[in-house]
Amino acid sequence: TFPPDQAFALARYNADGSLDSGFSGDGRLTTEFAGWSSHGEGVAVQADGKIVVAGGAIDTGGGVFDFALARYDSDGTLDSTFSGDGKLTTDLGDDDTAYAVAIQADGKIVVAGESVAGVGLVRYASDGSLDGTFGNGGIVTVVPTGSETGAYLGSAMTLQDDGKILVAGYRNHAELDLSDPYHPTYKTYFDFATLRFNVDGSLDTSFASDGIAVTDLGTDFDEAGGIVVQSDG
Repeated sequence: TFPPDQAFALARYNADGSLDSGFSGDGRLTTEFAGWSSHGEGVAVQADGKIVVAGGAIDTGGGVFDFALARYDSDGTLDSTFSGDGKLTTDLGDDDTAYAVAIQADGKIVVAGESVAGVGLVRYASDGSLDGTFGNGGIVTVVPTGSETGAYLGSAMTLQDDGKILVAGYRNHAELDLSDPYHPTYKTYFDFATLRFNVDGSLDTSFASDGIAVTDLGTDFDEAGGIVVQSDG
């Protein structure tokens, strides 16, 4: 849970570590959304210097989190050309939080995170409107299917030069623990999960056969928190 009135918070520093007074007057700012609480998780800077922050905000109706974005001009003011007032929320279906944001070469904004039991991915036009050419009206969700159990979470993202989108995080799943035959229990494990999407939001089946690579590092809790692409791909 998050305390009431929690908000997006930003600070900008000069090269020597001092707060930059050219940013919001004193180098720092907070932004509240209409709901009970919000939190920023990922940040990206556009080529024009505008700053995009992604996270989650509790909606005013159901009391669950939605994807939340805010865009600022380089001086820290909210950018009114983005969604009318510089901020927006997107409901992916239930409890949703964005953890990573990236800017495409064409200015479109890609945001990744979690949506209930799966990875949530949303693409916006540069004005904050949902990009209808991506996924289902701009939104993609991926949840375990068939024989899979557990849930996915996307906590990091990067864009390839060819426009494909890589999301890293984890898949959790439960296994029956019979170490005590009289009291069998289920134990939850986490493994690295990496998903690759085509530019239209579909899973790239040329990657790990179905677009999803799951890797067990040999411990109970393996979660990827960052991702980069090497020069050799």
